[in-house]
Amino acid sequence: MLVSKVDPPTPSRSSFTPASRSPRSKPCPTTPPTPVAHPVCRGRVSDLSAHVPPRWWRGVFGDHMYLKTDGDVVEDPDVTREEIRMLEDDSLLLEVFRRGEGDPSKPPSRILDLCCGQGRHTLFLAREYPHLHIHGHDQSTYLINLARERSTHTGSTQNTRFTVGDSRRIPYPDSSFDLVLVMGNSFGYHAEDEEDVRVLEEIYRAMAPGGRGVLDLTDGEHMRCSFAERSWEWVDDATFVCRERQLSADGKRLISREVITAVGKGVVRDQFYQERLYSRDEIEDLVRKTGFVITTEEETRRKSQSPTPLVEAEEVHLTSGVPQFSATLHPAPASNDSEDERTSKTARDSDSGIVERGDAGVVTVAKELSKRQEDLGMMERRILVKFYKRDELGEHQRIEPEIDENGSWKMLRSITKERSVFDSEVQNEEFAWDEEENEVGVKRLSSGENTNLHSHVPVHVDDPPSSPDTAFGDRTISLATPAAVESGQEESPMSQPTTSTSAFHTVDNYPNSESLAVSLPLISSALDLKSSISCLTLVLGDPNRPCFGKLNNTWNAEDMETRRKLLEGLDLLGFSESAGNLVIQSDHHRLLLDWANVTKSARPKFVLNLCDEGLDNDATKELHVPALLEMLNIPYTGAGPNCLAHCYDKGLVNRTAKTLNVPIPREVYYFAAEEGDTPNSSAQKGVVADVDGLHEMVLERVGYPAFVKPVKGDNSLGITTRSIVRDKTDLEAYMKELAAWGIRDVIVQEYLQGTEYGVGMVGNAEAGFHFFPTMEVDYSKIVERNLPPILGYESKWDPNSPYWSEIKYRPAQLHPDVERLLRKHCVMLWERFGCVDYARFDFRCDVGKGDGYDGLGGNIKLLEVNPNPGWCWDDYYNGLEALERFEGDCD
Repeated sequence: MLVSKVDPPTPSRSSFTPASRSPRSKPCPTTPPTPVAHPVCRGRVSDLSAHVPPRWWRGVFGDHMYLKTDGDVVEDPDVTREEIRMLEDDSLLLEVFRRGEGDPSKPPSRILDLCCGQGRHTLFLAREYPHLHIHGHDQSTYLINLARERSTHTGSTQNTRFTVGDSRRIPYPDSSFDLVLVMGNSFGYHAEDEEDVRVLEEIYRAMAPGGRGVLDLTDGEHMRCSFAERSWEWVDDATFVCRERQLSADGKRLISREVITAVGKGVVRDQFYQERLYSRDEIEDLVRKTGFVITTEEETRRKSQSPTPLVEAEEVHLTSGVPQFSATLHPAPASNDSEDERTSKTARDSDSGIVERGDAGVVTVAKELSKRQEDLGMMERRILVKFYKRDELGEHQRIEPEIDENGSWKMLRSITKERSVFDSEVQNEEFAWDEEENEVGVKRLSSGENTNLHSHVPVHVDDPPSSPDTAFGDRTISLATPAAVESGQEESPMSQPTTSTSAFHTVDNYPNSESLAVSLPLISSALDLKSSISCLTLVLGDPNRPCFGKLNNTWNAEDMETRRKLLEGLDLLGFSESAGNLVIQSDHHRLLLDWANVTKSARPKFVLNLCDEGLDNDATKELHVPALLEMLNIPYTGAGPNCLAHCYDKGLVNRTAKTLNVPIPREVYYFAAEEGDTPNSSAQKGVVADVDGLHEMVLERVGYPAFVKPVKGDNSLGITTRSIVRDKTDLEAYMKELAAWGIRDVIVQEYLQGTEYGVGMVGNAEAGFHFFPTMEVDYSKIVERNLPPILGYESKWDPNSPYWSEIKYRPAQLHPDVERLLRKHCVMLWERFGCVDYARFDFRCDVGKGDGYDGLGGNIKLLEVNPNPGWCWDDYYNGLEALERFEGDCD
């Protein structure tokens, strides 16, 4: 257990930071050529540093294995308890914890647990001090999800909030926190000291004047002289870990390797990582240069007993571009400990593994309390560095939290309003981008801060539209967007928060879509695909084969035009066949042969997977393309096989959405009885044996008119105007028609007749999302023809149908509260199903618009999740916007 909590997420194989994925376990029916297996273990390695990935933390902290190998420390509540007690022994930190406790006249402290991992310190503090507002921020999606689930189980959702992101881009405004903790040896992971400085600068920005900070990191000076070059330990009865360690050439970093072996499986993980070995003098010097003042133990005792604020007289001259503060310190209550109590506390410190040394002490709590008592690595001996930010005004300055009608605190709204030098028309945004790592994140700068483009992008925040009639442009939203309508606006009937008792995440505890939104221009700039990808492979459907589901199972002229527009867009990004950096792979027979039978070096370097038709143009094999790419370790865009498999099943999607409290239509399922089923066995499986039984269920649970569609499917196959059934006769007739198509399992839903919406989004939770304008389906021409307003098979594949030519799309005119709620639902569904890079979500209101202003009282309900939607060009857009329309399966 060399490192503890994390800063980062799961391994990436996409242009955006993706969620973790695991291939479908069931083999595909058509067995492809067996690819050459990638060895898990790399064997003897002489230079460990040569194998450390640039962002190694994404793999190390990306799944449960970290909690297994380091569990004797990071999953031991006794260790966490003593680490918190160690902080409480500092009277100034204890004052922060107790501020506002039992005294409503004092606002409670806001605490940021940066690199919080699975939230062990956040949740412990939330239980001990329920009046506090505690934020956990970490780049590991897996660990943050675990933290959210644990907060639900422990009843801590009201005073905790967890967000995913980079520690160098804290998603909160300036001067937000009274205390910033970086616990459990989560500092010094970057390859360059400059990146560690960026973390400290970001802490400085987010900390309120007079606020305090704590760094808990390995004792680098001790580790440099005493690390074990080789060690091993059993982490449980069936798993052991072998470790190797080397110093870097300059002696500043310790390079480590872990080979994890499971009994009966062999080597399951071979991972490399590194950490900066800061001595106390080095880290304190770095903290001072950032603008903080170091707090010694003697200083703490002196200031806690001082009856008046202490004024720091000296100026700190900075070279990092961080604003200077020189001011008085907000005092803490004097200590009332007697001499006996202080002696007792010193004894407890010794017993709990806190060894006093000089002015800050050395932490050995992990060594003292570990149940395994084996290889503690970098967690064995750590140092605490305590510091504070000067208070320019002589009083504590902090942005106070907004409290909603349920007593929950909301995400912060930045008071900064600066014009972006990149895009003056992007609204409701605050963002930054990392030049080195090509990632986008949320960033806040103070109004007077230097706008050096090599460090930060200035903030641009505009107020949201003041009425539901305001036209909605292509913009994104961030944490700076308020969770409720601005003062002075009419309150939306939809503004009441939604709650859920789901074991996954409560909606109230789930990060708002605002917290994850970024600018599409910034995503495009940050990706810089041409410089980072030498050759792009584009995977499409095979035009030389029939495509089941299209009209007459053939490709049409519009399909070819869409491809041409796609290639034009890629050409504008710098990728073309003529330039030699674009390979178009649409021959699916050659795809298997070319990829599986060549050496690794000859395989595609990066795949843009836009093959929504599926392997061999079979929609049931859509997941086979990413599955093959994963088997061959080829990076690719879009959702993984598990996500595609799950979202192909509309029943599964709806039942899952319901657990997340996302509204869905009333519905019943019809699963055709299998041969040999008896009425009793059918009833036990929940199978309706005949249409008569289905009709009774529709009457009881759904009501007529109803809408019939396949449980599984793509391309709107089986969705026509005849899907609308008004009685048993219609139901029986359409069930027979579907059976003739080979479709026997169906969903029968309430027929939603209100406005239909589509929400397209790109990005990922770790890097941020961009939401395209919410689109509304314009059925006006269809209604004029007295036709049912639906998006079905004819609208996609039959050029002779009015559904093909008369249906248009337009930006939806929704109240900001309603749109915010839709986006929140999209973020929850995105993460629950494991969408990656891009997706589209379809909704429809049961009656009216669903925004509460038309007097109809309609509810907007989920229709479908499209993790791999078709990208279709339309005359409605022009230029690069051609790639911004998601066509997909609106039904």
